[in-house]
Amino acid sequence: MASIAASAALTEPERRALDRLVASLERELGDHLHAVWLYGSRARGEWREESDIDVLVIASVPRETEKRVDSLVETAAESEGLYCGWFSVFLYTPEWVADRRAIEAWLIQAVDRDKIVLWGGEVDTPAEFSPRVENGPVRLRTQEYLRAAREKLEVAKLALGGGYAGPAIADAYYVGINAAEAVLSEADRHVRTHGGRWHLARQETVDRGLLSVELHRRMAALQKPREQAHYGPGPDEPFPRFTIEEARAAVETAERYLRAVEELIGATGGAQPDR
Repeated sequence: MASIAASAALTEPERRALDRLVASLERELGDHLHAVWLYGSRARGEWREESDIDVLVIASVPRETEKRVDSLVETAAESEGLYCGWFSVFLYTPEWVADRRAIEAWLIQAVDRDKIVLWGGEVDTPAEFSPRVENGPVRLRTQEYLRAAREKLEVAKLALGGGYAGPAIADAYYVGINAAEAVLSEADRHVRTHGGRWHLARQETVDRGLLSVELHRRMAALQKPREQAHYGPGPDEPFPRFTIEEARAAVETAERYLRAVEELIGATGGAQPDR
């Protein structure tokens, strides 16, 4: 097992918990385990109070193995008195890694750029892997963002119909940010922060006269309410009380924005969303 690089933004208890987790994964998964990677802000040494500990486990195992991995994460975290919710551990196969690389998904590009190997090493493309073929008007990566946006729109409408204003607003925001990502995917542009994505999306649409400045403004303005709906108020802020009217306006804005993006890039298809 590799020692965790000193550059990683981790406390000593977090390092020990990860060491315990990696050892448990090696015992549990045996020869099926290919690699364990730390990625994200902690691997880049950019710790913030809300930063999760992002880990990818690459193994040739069924998806139902996720429950066992979740149990190992919980045990490792609790052994050091840590909250297991701060550990974002995802289990994927070598085929998943190969597919993400083949379509140039932003997530795997960031992982490959920043990762710290905790166990194993690089993950090669399986000999039997066959990449998907692009057969639509937009990239496979773009199709994934559009499908994620459409799915979130349906969820937002369900929340609105059930009278859940906060969740409807949060889901409406994700309709928009995924649609904006679709625009940036086609332009081959990406940035980590949501604020940066809205800035680039404005450059690609509004500044080129392709999208209403007011529609873009209203869509991007849902970022703050989404954060309040998910995390509660910030310091010295009142507790948010969203109305159904506000939620309905948010969902309508999100749908208009998605339809405008679909028309703009000429896309109607979809695939599995990139996590």
